[in-house]
Amino acid sequence: MTPRRLVGLLLGMFGLLVLPAAPALAHTEQVSVSPAPGSSTTGSVPAVEIDFSDEVLPGLARVVVRDARGHDHVAGRIAVLGGRVSARLEDIGPGRYRVDYRVVADDGHPVTGTYRFRVTAAPTDGTAGTDEAAAGTATSAPGAPTPPVEAAAAGRSASARDWGFPALLVGVVVLSGAARWRVARRGVRP
Repeated sequence: MTPRRLVGLLLGMFGLLVLPAAPALAHTEQVSVSPAPGSSTTGSVPAVEIDFSDEVLPGLARVVVRDARGHDHVAGRIAVLGGRVSARLEDIGPGRYRVDYRVVADDGHPVTGTYRFRVTAAPTDGTAGTDEAAAGTATSAPGAPTPPVEAAAAGRSASARDWGFPALLVGVVVLSGAARWRVARRGVRP
């Protein structure tokens, strides 16, 4: 086997081994929300907060919190800090609420979602835990869905997108080496 063929074969094998091993370009996902989906909260809910695995674009974040009559209870602008989106709520009373959100991740992909929570009236007779009622506590309803938490997304130190450029570079080198090998094999000079 000639040295050129050996180099071409090694580059091809390297490309086949390295390119599939690079993680797929991951999209931003919702990591947690507050109040939790399906939860029942006693007292006031000052804001809805949604955390994402990556940063989102501030100007394109939308959150709507509607009651059973369809009235939106978001007060003011949506606040975005990195991957956290916060929507301040006007004083909401007891009832069921639906949260709809749509954000655009910094990679350009939209992320949408919907969930529901319930607010119950704080006890007024003073027999229940008044400290907890005044602070507003959230508990998951039996059988309620839990927020999707991606352990891999929360625990990784670098985004999967960090592999995109090196994988592209390796691909270009491999394809360039294969093309040069094929041209040299035919005896044609570039």
